Amino acid sequence: MVSGEPPDVDRWAAEVRDDATIAERARAASLRRQLALEVTLGGVLVDAAEHGHWVEVGLRGAAPVTGVVAAVGRDHVQLRAGADVVLVATAHLTWVRGLPGAPLRVPGERAVPGGGALAARLRTLAEEAAHVRVATADGTRLEGRVVGAGDDVLVVDVPPHGPTYLPSAALAAVWTARG
Repeated sequence: MVSGEPPDVDRWAAEVRDDATIAERARAASLRRQLALEVTLGGVLVDAAEHGHWVEVGLRGAAPVTGVVAAVGRDHVQLRAGADVVLVATAHLTWVRGLPGAPLRVPGERAVPGGGALAARLRTLAEEAAHVRVATADGTRLEGRVVGAGDDVLVVDVPPHGPTYLPSAALAAVWTARG
């Protein structure tokens, strides 16, 4: 106290409170940014599945698909769309969103459980000789009965051409009737 005047305790306390408020706001903003960086597509899909959300997904080379997220695997998502089940390869997703008037707001900051691979689901369709509709990443659409599946190929009997061999990496979506 060089000047000999008593300190203004009220002003000092107000400055300390202001500094604490500023620090808390900065911390909250930092946590929000960090959380936004930790969101994953798989996490968004898992959250949507757990809450039964309807979603619309964009696909490379195919029209968007709308449905309820039923399951999430390492490399695909399964949607229930009316009477169909749609297997969508996540490598060909271009976006995921809620429906008009029902935006998708989920945290999405979680890992995808060790769900199965798309190849395993396609093998099941082959065992069932399921009738499918397929959209590929280049926009090709075809329909027929699954007659085989392996780690990297789906074989669909497409009349009148017969067996058509589709590389798994080219599959954007596969529709089949719910069973």
